Amino acid sequence: MSRTPPIGKDDATMLDAPRTKEAAAKYRYRRWGGNPAGTKYDPERCAYEVWEKGRGCLSYQCLRKKGYGPDGLYCKVHARKFKEP
Repeated sequence: MSRTPPIGKDDATMLDAPRTKEAAAKYRYRRWGGNPAGTKYDPERCAYEVWEKGRGCLSYQCLRKKGYGPDGLYCKVHARKFKEP
């Protein structure tokens, strides 16, 4: 049985999370040895990088809709990790 862990101070965070639309456009997801160029940012989705469960070495762009957090780049869940200025 898999359970989504709550967002808290101890969970992993995205180190270089984009804070502007320009930075998000340059960010690449799912980089690994077989795909060093990664996958481009999808402007319709949350900009947070999520790690696959079970295979922690692969990441992908969050699948939720954006509209919260810095520059409206994140979903409600991941926007909690950022404090608005």
